[in-house]
Amino acid sequence: MGAPRHFDSPALCGVHMWCIRGFEKHLIFYRPLDTGIDVIRVLHAGRDIPNTIIEDVNA
Repeated sequence: MGAPRHFDSPALCGVHMWCIRGFEKHLIFYRPLDTGIDVIRVLHAGRDIPNTIIEDVNA
């Protein structure tokens, strides 16, 4: 589920995005795992998505 996203940073390879029904301006960014998913961040669509996510991955 969710669409794979392309980011310039190799640290974000494999990240997918899912829109939340009823909250279309909120997006879930995650990586699929063999045992489930790893949620990276839930963000409002108006945020600076690439820079916010890269900060989380590098933290």
